Amino acid sequence: MHFLCLHGMGTNSKVFESQTAALRYALGDHHTYEFVEGVMKTEIAPDLKGIFSENDQYFQYFDVDDAPSCRKAASDLEHFIAAEGPFDGVLAFSQGAALAATLMAQRWQRDPVAEAADPIFKCAIFFGAGLPCDPASLQGEHPQGLSAKLHGEVIHVPTTHVWGQKDPSPYPPMLADLCKSELRQVYIHEGGHGIPGLQNGEALRESVRVIQRSISLAKRASGA
Repeated sequence: MHFLCLHGMGTNSKVFESQTAALRYALGDHHTYEFVEGVMKTEIAPDLKGIFSENDQYFQYFDVDDAPSCRKAASDLEHFIAAEGPFDGVLAFSQGAALAATLMAQRWQRDPVAEAADPIFKCAIFFGAGLPCDPASLQGEHPQGLSAKLHGEVIHVPTTHVWGQKDPSPYPPMLADLCKSELRQVYIHEGGHGIPGLQNGEALRESVRVIQRSISLAKRASGA
């Protein structure tokens, strides 16, 4: 499968390649990955200090408090996929996951029949996900988050959700609840806001297991 890869806020594509290196190796060499960098410069994420150089450039995809910024990021991503895709799946962390889920929800709300027949992604892999924006709120100035209680399930392809018990964010399970329950895989590891790697072999193995389940479901749905 060909995956679009979206990093977290305050990182960059080089960092995300490093963060996912062990995971991608464990998934096997029959997948390909394209890393897309944010365009808004920001400070390095606190967790990266002392690991990556603070002299490098770090990015975010959108300003979380600005609806026009989020609207433009979703539109830019959709245009990028139209020009450079198709992509079978998305592999995304934190704000990157929020952006991907925002676009997926937006397309579902816009035309559920068309999106069901030809989804922008056949599967989605979310690590430590941020909360997607409610597409309707992006017409204003201040974005609002999607809520399963208010909006129901808005993502209808196989999804994998991985997050850590020590992650202080409440958002990863909130995104999981927005995804179709029958097609949703969840794994909660003992770590924090990050992506399991070689330093935690059990979490890495379990992450690969649930991801492979989503990939199998996606292939089955598409007849591959």
